[in-house]
Amino acid sequence: MTTIRTSVGVFSSILVVFYLSQAHAQQANLGTHAHGVSELNIVIEGNKIEIQLRTPAMNIVGFEHEASTKKQIKKVKQSEAKLHDHKALFSFSSGDCRLTQTQIDLANLIKNNVIEKDIHDHHKSDSDNNHEHEDEASVHSEVVAHYHYDCEDMDDLSSLSLGFFDVFPAMQQINGIWITTSEQGAAALTRSNKTITF
Repeated sequence: MTTIRTSVGVFSSILVVFYLSQAHAQQANLGTHAHGVSELNIVIEGNKIEIQLRTPAMNIVGFEHEASTKKQIKKVKQSEAKLHDHKALFSFSSGDCRLTQTQIDLANLIKNNVIEKDIHDHHKSDSDNNHEHEDEASVHSEVVAHYHYDCEDMDDLSSLSLGFFDVFPAMQQINGIWITTSEQGAAALTRSNKTITF
């Protein structure tokens, strides 16, 4: 029994290291922060599926600087709610998969203790406003979302279709990488080709 547990633990460690190295290599191939392009990393082990989305904030909320107006704050909160709606984002062919955990990181876009303020600050000079726009233009924030699933019948799971292109129209391409116990694969997914086949 101890040998089996050790083997599973070693395999898990190897899988995670391999997954991270593949994800890093894929990210390097993407270049630096291409708007419209996102990454989706999937690891399937046993009856568990872990999915990670990394995408420029522009693809999700339409800007990349910290939300500073009521309209921007509202947009971030609406986008967060859409990212939590996993049924609109992922459609499993079968497998009876159930979401167990979701983590959405929008920390660069909105503070947890944000206080909605008057969007018109009459005390700023024109030069202050110009400097602010320059800072916003140089910011390249990312949104990272993690989804964890448990599946009852993994043997029946053959594909995963993505709804991101419908929910977030600014997304043009998702570079997907997946690793299972028996195979690995990668594909550039688009609105017309949005299904990963395992």
